[in-house]
Amino acid sequence: MTRNVRALCAAVALLALLVGIPAVLWVLGRDSLPTRVPSWEQVLATLAHPLTAGFLTGLLTLVGAIAWATFLAGVLMEVPAALGHRPTRQIRGLRPQRRLAAALLGAIFLSGMAAPALAPAAQASATVHEPSQVIIYADLPADQPSTPDPGSTDQEEEPDAPSPGWQTHMVEPGDTLWDIAQSRLGDGQRWREIADLNYGLPQPDGHALTDAHWLKVGWQLRIPGTEFPGAETVQNAATEVMVQPGDTLFEIAAEHLGDGNRYPEIFDASRDLPQPGGAHLVDPDVIDVGWHLLIPAATEPTALIIENAAAAEITSEGHTGEEVPATETYPQEASTTQPGSTDPNENTAPDQTAEQQHREAEGAVTSADSDHEADTTEHADDAGVVQRTTGGAGALLAAGIVTAIVYRRHRTHRTRPTGTRVAMPEPGSPEEAVEKDLRTVAGPDGRATVNLALRDLAMLCQEQGLPRPQIRAARFAGDGSELQLYLETATDLPSPWRSSADRQIWLISDTDLADVTAQSEGRGVPAPWPALVSIGQDEEDAHLLVDLEHLGQLDIRGEAEAAHATLAALAVQLATSEWADDIQVTLVGVLPELVEAIDTSRIRHVPDLAAVLDTLEARAQHLREHAPDSDFGPAPWSPEIIITGTDIDPQVLARVETLVGTLPRVGIAAITQEANSGEWAIELDPARPTEAMLRPAGLRLRPQQISTTEYAGILNILAGADRYTPGPAWTQALSRATEPDLAELPAPDPAEQVQPTLAPVVDPVRFEAGAPVVRLLGGVDITGVDESVLSGTPTHLSQAVEMIAYMVLNPGATTAELTRDLWPDREAKASTRQSAVSRARRLLGTNDAGEPYLSLTGTDPLGNSYNVLPQVRSDWDNFNELRGDDPTTVPLDDLRKALALVRGTPFSRVRAGQGRVRANRYLWADRFAYEMTASITDVACETARRALLEGKPKLAAEAARAGLRATRDEERTWRYAIRAHIQLGDHVSVEELVEDLTTQLTDLEVDPEPETNQLLDELDRSRRVAG
Repeated sequence: MTRNVRALCAAVALLALLVGIPAVLWVLGRDSLPTRVPSWEQVLATLAHPLTAGFLTGLLTLVGAIAWATFLAGVLMEVPAALGHRPTRQIRGLRPQRRLAAALLGAIFLSGMAAPALAPAAQASATVHEPSQVIIYADLPADQPSTPDPGSTDQEEEPDAPSPGWQTHMVEPGDTLWDIAQSRLGDGQRWREIADLNYGLPQPDGHALTDAHWLKVGWQLRIPGTEFPGAETVQNAATEVMVQPGDTLFEIAAEHLGDGNRYPEIFDASRDLPQPGGAHLVDPDVIDVGWHLLIPAATEPTALIIENAAAAEITSEGHTGEEVPATETYPQEASTTQPGSTDPNENTAPDQTAEQQHREAEGAVTSADSDHEADTTEHADDAGVVQRTTGGAGALLAAGIVTAIVYRRHRTHRTRPTGTRVAMPEPGSPEEAVEKDLRTVAGPDGRATVNLALRDLAMLCQEQGLPRPQIRAARFAGDGSELQLYLETATDLPSPWRSSADRQIWLISDTDLADVTAQSEGRGVPAPWPALVSIGQDEEDAHLLVDLEHLGQLDIRGEAEAAHATLAALAVQLATSEWADDIQVTLVGVLPELVEAIDTSRIRHVPDLAAVLDTLEARAQHLREHAPDSDFGPAPWSPEIIITGTDIDPQVLARVETLVGTLPRVGIAAITQEANSGEWAIELDPARPTEAMLRPAGLRLRPQQISTTEYAGILNILAGADRYTPGPAWTQALSRATEPDLAELPAPDPAEQVQPTLAPVVDPVRFEAGAPVVRLLGGVDITGVDESVLSGTPTHLSQAVEMIAYMVLNPGATTAELTRDLWPDREAKASTRQSAVSRARRLLGTNDAGEPYLSLTGTDPLGNSYNVLPQVRSDWDNFNELRGDDPTTVPLDDLRKALALVRGTPFSRVRAGQGRVRANRYLWADRFAYEMTASITDVACETARRALLEGKPKLAAEAARAGLRATRDEERTWRYAIRAHIQLGDHVSVEELVEDLTTQLTDLEVDPEPETNQLLDELDRSRRVAG
């Protein structure tokens, strides 16, 4: 039976029940029913008389009417649920009527309207999909034996009350709730049972099923009411552990029970156990090395994975016959910090995807991208991830501002004099707080993804002869899982974009976005929609973008300060947008300081709008008359966005409305404040100015804003990025050194031998042989440790490494400082921090005396402060020790050994085998990274200078290479490399270096420094002389 036939039959049945039943009751009982409401005496008199046929007919009619009325109530409850995609409210006594109504309405509405998993239309179908993998969840009682008697062949008796379970269905392309219910439950009308069980259930991509009933490929849906015969239970007998140095009950519970807040269970199980010397455990905070503790049996739900469930035979170990190695688990964000204060509601780990569970069961190390995935699960119960700065800027805007700051610092760093540093915000200053806030929220990967996806789409449309779509708006998921485009008219877009039924909403998923980002050939395509700007975030934290060219005018309405903050955010984003190559932003009487601060040709300030209107009107008229009409390639004009304040002359405003409203539009748009004109507006909520409504769409959002305080901080940071400050004391002698001319260089020493790289010689009294070494001058890692002691997710290892690096550079850090710096984007609970510290301590291990390298020392108002023992050193410590207090006099061999420690840019975000660390890791390290990079460059250039003057060009070349490994931005390092190879007579390498430097300067879009031009002129003269 097709869906249409089912829908027709359901409609007929529903009509019969709603109309036919009352009609029949009326025909049968109208003569038996009273014409008016009887009195109580009449009722008693009727009951006292013998029963008659008329009385029975009337009674049955009354009962039938009541039953029909309850069914009508069920229908009325289910109609808005079916149309509005909302779960119904459960009312006692109406469940049968509601279920019948839901079944009929579901057949009618969902047969054609059930939301499919977003997939290409060609792949959508109503066929039954056989799942390739099923996950069965069960609460396993601890009193059932873990293995059956090997000699027994009898069937075990089923328990009196078997534990309920459910199967999990993986959503495939084309699936709908109706299809899944039909294939898994045998009846598509039971789709609501699946929906009710899955509302709000976290899915692998971080989203969940909502009352809109949209499904996404790869989601895991629980199928209700399914038992799973053959699943045997497992009993974990209590095990005994011995207390090791540095152990606490919290850490032991975290390691063995998966949650540090379960330490009272260990305390209760172990308090009667005799300890060495006759002692007993009487205080959970006092345990001693060598004591024995009992770890109670695990009672948490267990997940069993069954490959090809239809044919799999589950053994008594709960799998398909192969032994699954145990994996170490860690607490999933328990809630308390004080002993004895536990909350059982917060000890349940979030569900994992089947792929994650399978990888963990197989003991596999996940790939780079799973670092972020695992980290999301790790912090699922912490306070929500920060999506906006304190001032109201979202991830895309914050990323643009941070990019502008970093660019300015790199530009200044490139030309800094020897021994100086680029100015950074003072510690504890408002500017430092603003920058940290911006970096915490910034989503540079999301910004790049949107940019490349738009350019790639424009390129594909042109290659395939498709018209470039007119975009009204876009929606970019906060987690980067998808990008949606809302088009003005129905249009075909190239693959991998996928459409809605009306071809006006198009989507590209995270997998395809990743491919576009990695392989896009559209990087050089001119920005196709430069006026696309983020206006805020919706209730699901997705970024909402509108095309100002399409809107024509956007008015900001509301309280003056909040409206100005919204206006400032739009102006800053247009000035820093990555997909606005060629755009002109004209600030009219507002934000004049922004022009100098951003320092880009795309923005200008004029005091009065009338001064530019004549030019804009003439330009618009010319373009409407002469611009070519083409659907392909870049627009024949550069969009101009006018941003004005509140005081606009009515006549001028009328001219603006005509300018931006006349069709066809020619790339001129206006953002106004309290103009109360135009169709589109952001209306700020008077009671909550951080919330707004986008008119006329009727869409609620949190508008993007930059508060007055944040705006001032951003301006000060940008201004400071152009300044130098004196470097540390040891750099002062370097400022007096000058670069040698080619004519000053002596002939190479024929006896020069560059020795092989040696391990640096350090003070043996301070450092213990074999102690861990934290490497920071490149990718961050630790040598001399056993990583296998952490058998959890890759996040556990990367987080432990970051924490140890932080403690090495910040000795004595307090708990408040540690929590603030290592979890900048969330309010991490104490249990989260304690579990992370426990893993870091386990990774570092102990010294020869059995002392943990990571220790707690002293106290602060929140608890502990942290230190690592002096034996644990970093390559940065070794570098500083080797370069000495005056690098101009330190032996060259020591400087060479210091530079041999440099493997790349300090705190490189990419680690071998680990992939890209999530963006908010190592935010605390930025200040250290700048200092390390500058110090390496200074030492490299000084080493090369001295080596050149001593006739040791090989050493000079080696030193310059070390400097270029740290940063390729400073031209003087390139100049020393070129001089070294000139002195060596290696003309091929000289030409390669000159070509690489020229490319570097071209990419940076900067002119060479005077010293570089002077060196290249000297090189040309020497060539002519030699020629």
